[in-house]
Amino acid sequence: MINDIARLLAQKFFYERIIKAIPEKILDSYIGLADGAGFDRNQLYIVVGFADMLQVASGILNRRYKVLKLPPIHLCTSIVAFGEATKNNKVIHGRNLDYEAYNVWERFPLIARMKPDGGIPYIYFSSAGVHSGGLTGINDSGLAFNVHTKFTSQVRFSGPPMQVVGDYILRNAKNIGEAERIIKNMRYNCGWTFVLSRNERPYAKAFEVDATDIEDVNATKDYLVTTNCYKSQRLKGREISINRTMDINFISRLQRITDLAEKYYFEIDEQKVVDMMSDNFSPYDKREIYDRNTIAQLSTIQSVVMNVTDR
Repeated sequence: MINDIARLLAQKFFYERIIKAIPEKILDSYIGLADGAGFDRNQLYIVVGFADMLQVASGILNRRYKVLKLPPIHLCTSIVAFGEATKNNKVIHGRNLDYEAYNVWERFPLIARMKPDGGIPYIYFSSAGVHSGGLTGINDSGLAFNVHTKFTSQVRFSGPPMQVVGDYILRNAKNIGEAERIIKNMRYNCGWTFVLSRNERPYAKAFEVDATDIEDVNATKDYLVTTNCYKSQRLKGREISINRTMDINFISRLQRITDLAEKYYFEIDEQKVVDMMSDNFSPYDKREIYDRNTIAQLSTIQSVVMNVTDR
């Protein structure tokens, strides 16, 4: 009974509102896939919007309970290396997707090519049933994309869900500058970092957002690393802690991927990034472990490495 009420409230006050913010062409493609597969549209909206709902709920709870103790959710790590950091002067973009969907997501891996009407074709990496380029992808113009969760007190219900943002960028942006204009003209429900790369200057750039603000993140050396904690001091001031376990996990992974980028500077290629995404050393625990605080985690459900230069 309680679950049914919660589902009804989520449908009425969250999903129905954010669905209205999805661009028509993207919504039509989602509905077409759902109808063709005999999939209930309400379930489709949950798949597309669940990640936003989780973060919006966390932000709302933070207004009442300043210290949250929610169950841990172990999230993602990425690196873009380019220029002198790389062995062959290539742009290499690697990303681990970590989420509490293990034993399901990785059983049905999906690599798909999308050819949108009037848009740029692109390849995305997902799982059967999540037919969206909003997580990880690269388009025919050579623009690569991935996204990271950020937890913030600044949330609302009026923007399109995260997966739609990635789809829209890959369909419409030929380079980082065009993607930046799209990102800065979008509305957001909660916190994200969008990571972009392309084989031309600036090679890599990230944008940290919450529901009220957007901040550029530029590489200070020839690599850009990202996990799930804000780098912008302005946005970090509104970041919330879900629980202490996750705080340690986010910072530990950021430290480790930074250490590896420095260790292999001048030598990074596709295989080095594969090795980084497979790393099990925890700076926090100061040893190799397999259940927490590492780049490769029990919750790693997908790992992608893209040679953006030679795509």
